[in-house]
Amino acid sequence: MDSTNVEYTYPPVWGKYSYNESAGLFRLSSFAGFVKNNMPNTVNYLHPELSDEEAWDVAAFVNSQPRPNKKFKADWPNVSKKPKDYPFGPYTDSLTESQHKYGPWKK
Repeated sequence: MDSTNVEYTYPPVWGKYSYNESAGLFRLSSFAGFVKNNMPNTVNYLHPELSDEEAWDVAAFVNSQPRPNKKFKADWPNVSKKPKDYPFGPYTDSLTESQHKYGPWKK
């Protein structure tokens, strides 16, 4: 519930009351997996309807929308251990912040 006493049937996926930039869903690999296994609303993980590419596209679109800014600088004290799709620097490789957020990632 927000400060206006409005309740949501489904949580907002972007905007002031959505998840923030430090949430697990802000990592594309996490959100794309959720999208693949749960969207559209009539499917389940045993019978997905979206391709992997479609799920990643939906996740990238949603995560590119405005949301609360909250970053925890102490989350990755050893930057060499950050996941490739962690969207905030610094990094130990030469990929840009945009590449870390959206790919492509080198193996």
